[in-house]
Amino acid sequence: MQLIFDTGFERPLTLTHSDQFNERIVRGPQPETVRDYRVEVETDDGWMPVARVSGNYQRRRVHDFESCVTSAVRVVVEATNGDEQARVFELRAYQ
Repeated sequence: MQLIFDTGFERPLTLTHSDQFNERIVRGPQPETVRDYRVEVETDDGWMPVARVSGNYQRRRVHDFESCVTSAVRVVVEATNGDEQARVFELRAYQ
């Protein structure tokens, strides 16, 4: 399963000597990025966790787990790196 999170691409992130430009740069984990989350699948026995992550700062995360028959997948976001809203841009599941 592949997850793509928001990492603040609307803000510039570059090396520059311009103080005005440097003021807008957020260094380190981006506030919008999902930090703590779990991935769950729905089976006949209910919701089952298949992945749990703490301290994420990356845009793309890939999770490998045993194949299962499921009717639904959900990502439960527990925290971001500072923003009030969590945004998952993409979820891809492969067998």
